[in-house]
Amino acid sequence: MYQVSIRGTDRVMYVNPKDRRGGRMIRFSGLSQPRVTNFWRHSVNALKPSLVVDAGVNYGEVLLSSEYPVDTVIAAIEANEMLLPYLGRSIEEHPNASQIQIVHALVSDEDREKASFFVNKLHSGLSSAHPEYSKSSRQVELPTTTIDSIFKDRDVNRDTLLFKMDIEGYEWHALRGMKRLLTQCGTVVGCIEFNFAYLHSKNIDTAEFLFYLKQSFVVCTVNRRGQLIEFTDPVNEVPKYFALDKGCNDLMLLSRRDLFDLLK
Repeated sequence: MYQVSIRGTDRVMYVNPKDRRGGRMIRFSGLSQPRVTNFWRHSVNALKPSLVVDAGVNYGEVLLSSEYPVDTVIAAIEANEMLLPYLGRSIEEHPNASQIQIVHALVSDEDREKASFFVNKLHSGLSSAHPEYSKSSRQVELPTTTIDSIFKDRDVNRDTLLFKMDIEGYEWHALRGMKRLLTQCGTVVGCIEFNFAYLHSKNIDTAEFLFYLKQSFVVCTVNRRGQLIEFTDPVNEVPKYFALDKGCNDLMLLSRRDLFDLLK
């Protein structure tokens, strides 16, 4: 295990230096996605969330960059079993360790006993539920879970939910599997990966996906200067903006318009 000090914090994370994703964490001092991580840190400070979900937590770059209120319930969801020893060690040294539950499952829109997951042996960040038949890929079977199922026994009506999803094109499935949280939590702020090239390669209709997001969220992103910007017409505006800002691969989702003013 290689210890990485997370830039801008007094916390550490542990990675596999032989994994290309782990190597990236080392090179960037645990801050390879500054737009997402800085938005996350700002959201934690502004919202003081009572529920936190990181789906596709990987080594924990984003989740472990913040410290949370002592009563926050935190779910760290990861399908790649190879990452669990590193993630577990990192969580052990985090101030909120006792509040973080590691969920080893594939996040989806239904609970199933078994589903295929394709582990990229060279780059853990490219592992996906979408079929990938290559020499660097290894197919495994594991359970699926919905995010709603993880919190099925909790009354969430007064909760403030902060979530992140980076699950290689499976974000739409995961969102459908957290319908109860999205509709019942008092406040919801999220961040999802939205990589046009990857989504198109998996035959995902990005226009339909954006239309779906518009029905439930104020859809935003973070620009080069770290500022939150809103898309009033995501179906048309997001593709144009992402084509100009090549470093932009994520969308920020807000349940109410006043949250934009709080987080911008």
